[in-house]
Amino acid sequence: MAGREERVRRFSEVFRRLPVNDRPAAEPAAGAKDSGVVVRALPDSGRTILEIVNDTPYAIRLAGVVKGDPSAIVEDLGRRLKLAPQAADGGRQLVIDLAPYGLSVVRVGAAGASLEKPTLYPPEAVLATMEARFQDLSIQLATLNRGLDNPLVEPPNAGFEQEPVTPASATVGETATPIPGGWRLDTGARGGAAASLDEAQPHAGSRSLKLESPQGAASVLSGEFRPGAGTSMLVQAYLRGDKGQNVRIWIEGEHQGRPYVRRSEAAVSTEWRALVVRASDIPPGGLASARLRFESTGPGTLWIDDVRVLGEIAPKAVRLNAQRTLLAALQAYREQRYAEFARLADSHWARHPGLQALLRGTRPGDLSAARAEPREDAPAASALPADRTLR
Repeated sequence: MAGREERVRRFSEVFRRLPVNDRPAAEPAAGAKDSGVVVRALPDSGRTILEIVNDTPYAIRLAGVVKGDPSAIVEDLGRRLKLAPQAADGGRQLVIDLAPYGLSVVRVGAAGASLEKPTLYPPEAVLATMEARFQDLSIQLATLNRGLDNPLVEPPNAGFEQEPVTPASATVGETATPIPGGWRLDTGARGGAAASLDEAQPHAGSRSLKLESPQGAASVLSGEFRPGAGTSMLVQAYLRGDKGQNVRIWIEGEHQGRPYVRRSEAAVSTEWRALVVRASDIPPGGLASARLRFESTGPGTLWIDDVRVLGEIAPKAVRLNAQRTLLAALQAYREQRYAEFARLADSHWARHPGLQALLRGTRPGDLSAARAEPREDAPAASALPADRTLR
């Protein structure tokens, strides 16, 4: 109520114009609630009251055909105006401008009158507002679908268990065998550095990745992968060395054509030890691609095994409910069910705190092809004479 006193006051004044009726109100036509505007005809001592309710947060113009006595007086009781509906096929055309969540009470001076063929004409500004929200929900759904099936994302062959295969193009005497999954030695490594698969003392399984750097620093790169859509990422790996040494772990990626690089440094010992690195400032919408780099800072041998990358996103139950809600909202917009679209677009699941990071991405500038075109033939309001315009 706070801050909405004037709106409530206007609604109450119009509501008081409705006749007292002990009988249950008739159900609106099928689909009327979803479209956003409900029209009911109520008897009133030889006259007819048309109760018109706008159940959307948008200002909307409603046009319909009043059927009944063509000479009956038509009045807007809320605004205390005499209306001038124009002759139309089957009756007279009535046009009413409805405020957001507004109520309009129209009295027809004849019994048995009704309002047929109600048609909604949202203003251009309202259509632009709904279009912007539609685009936001479309981006959120697309980003949500990226990580819906499995939030666990990792580089190819992250456990180093795939069998190495010597390429057919290898020359006689060539001993270097590519590591499956795109793992490779950094081309900047010098002094006889080498990366290979090692079957001696892996942390788990049958192999680990071995990085040898006899003369200085060297690094090994993972193959590219596409992480989840969250704004943070956890990288876990098991490492050990031939001696105590420092290791740098790099997260390198790309977001909207711009590089993303984060680095952490940790100490490793001669025993397998789990290291966990968190990147908590990933741009909204996630990285388009990423790779990991493990760098030994001095001469020695480093073993790496069981690399895992976990993107922090909402639980699967939340994501499934949000996906269903977003799909229903987008469908309601395409079918011009404005009340249903407004309800779903502002619902708990569409604005769940666990999904808000997905909404902060950049919205495309081009309008969607699914947008409902504005009606160029929207009729003039019945409260104005045909030769007058509102400035």
